[in-house]
Parts: sequence; C-alpha cells; structure tokens
Amino acid sequence: MPGTARECSSDIGKRYTNIYHIGTNVQFGTFYLRKMLTRFNDDIELAIKAYNAGPNYVAKVLAKEYRNYPEETKGYSIKVLKYLGEYRVQFN
Repeated sequence: MPGTARECSSDIGKRYTNIYHIGTNVQFGTFYLRKMLTRFNDDIELAIKAYNAGPNYVAKVLAKEYRNYPEETKGYSIKVLKYLGEYRVQFN
C-alpha cells in the first residue's frame, strides 16, 4: 500500500521511490513485518494479521471494538502460518 510504503520509507530513511522494484519491495516488506512483530510483542499471528489488515484493525479486534478479522485476513494468516510451519520443519 502506498501509505505503508511512505511510512516505511520515512522510518528507514530511504527515499520513497518505486515499490514495485523487487529490492525496495522486499526491504520495505521485511521492515514492516519486523515493525508489526515489535508492536505486537513478537506474536507472529497478530503481526501477520496486522501486516494484512493493518495494525489499527488488529488493535480494534483486541479491544473488542471489532468482532473479527476480514475473511481475506483470516485466509492470509492461515496460509502464512502454514508455510512458516513447513519452513521450520524443512530448515530447522
């Protein structure tokens, strides 16, 4: 998302350019995931949901302002956690 890319750009101190450039996309994406992990105390599931739906949405679910996550976020987090589990089995 362009707003998230600008936020990462500012945080990293890198000029916001082309987020479709592979290197920039990976750098910003990994930085943002680390930021979400830090914000949610290294809770991987919450960080993944925040990466997809946004940290404010996750905070609202935790505060019971929202009942649940969007279906896309639920599916996304299930897939990512599944791949993480497979990666850990294969490479640990």
